Amino acid sequence: MKCSACSREVATKEAQCPFCRRWGTIARWHKVADLERTAIARVSSSIEPLDRLLGGGWVPGCVYRIAGPPGSGKSTLALDVAARLPSIYAAAEESASAIRMRFDRLFSEERGGELMIGEVSAAEEIADVPSEIRFVVVDSLHRLRSPAVAGAAGSNTQLVHAVEVLVGLARKRGLIVLAVSHVNRDGDASGTTGVDHDVDVLLEMARGVEGEASARLRVVKNRHGPAPASIPIRIDAAGLIYGDEESAA
Repeated sequence: MKCSACSREVATKEAQCPFCRRWGTIARWHKVADLERTAIARVSSSIEPLDRLLGGGWVPGCVYRIAGPPGSGKSTLALDVAARLPSIYAAAEESASAIRMRFDRLFSEERGGELMIGEVSAAEEIADVPSEIRFVVVDSLHRLRSPAVAGAAGSNTQLVHAVEVLVGLARKRGLIVLAVSHVNRDGDASGTTGVDHDVDVLLEMARGVEGEASARLRVVKNRHGPAPASIPIRIDAAGLIYGDEESAA
């Protein structure tokens, strides 16, 4: 948007220009033909099947939510993708040393050179992300509890607040945020529908064939990608092996 008085570009949705302080000068409405076409600058995960599933890679400034039952591989996948970019792993459920041990079991010493791990208890604690970081994993949403709002960790109030903080951080810093989430007894992602609306992409992780170290990653919602689809994932001594995309149709 642009101020008609001082001609400065403004990001605010308020009616007052933050530069010249005049009211009612923000040009809010435009003909569609006058709007500039802006291509989405995606960031590759360096995993071809995952990039295709996401519609071409990660989108900076967006929050991705991955949900699944215990043992489905959510945290392992989050650690795998974080180790491929300058990233931080904000641990709210496990200790940093436990995550390091899981990393050592799955990946070689050459991986994760730009990965940083820290322990947090509230979403606000993630605001001090170093400038070189591009990717943020939060594991998990249900262990975050902010003193700014009422409710226990995992309550609807705390979940909505945490997601709002993460969305604001992602938009402001152009970060990619992957938030790990639990599922309820019915197998649905825990939390209110408000949480689902706030995030940009909803991912679901499901266990694969019983007795095998496998899983399936599915896209449920994607504001910047194609129709729902899924990919198979296998876990072995070499790490995670990603299969080809399969359309939901």
